[in-house]
Amino acid sequence: AAAAEALLARVAEAGLRADSFSYAAAIRSCGSDTPRALSLLRDACTAAGAAPPVAVYGAALECCARGGAWREALDTLAQMRDAGVPADAGCYGAALHALQSAGEWTHVYEMLYEMRREGVTSAPSLRRDQIALWRPPYL
Repeated sequence: AAAAEALLARVAEAGLRADSFSYAAAIRSCGSDTPRALSLLRDACTAAGAAPPVAVYGAALECCARGGAWREALDTLAQMRDAGVPADAGCYGAALHALQSAGEWTHVYEMLYEMRREGVTSAPSLRRDQIALWRPPYL
């Protein structure tokens, strides 16, 4: 992660602007270091002068999931909504992983209902148990 941050700094020093792919890669390199990843997300927002694309938020949400940072994952999804960036199945899947790992079942069910309301369908990034919770029971 430090090397990725150093590379972003060198790009800025050269008078260039890092693109969203660079920020997403730098955020992914943070592993489970959620504070560092969220700091890079803020930098990406500042550098773009607007909300970055969903891939940058998704990278931050993946980091939140790896770090067990469920509150930060919810905050990041809220930031996306506020910025007008629609969350995709990968973003929701990462947030659900963080919530499930923390045993935050009320938030899990609320998010699954939100996904259904927003028309976000299952994707390979959603785990089998998340999909089972998402689908209505058969009678």
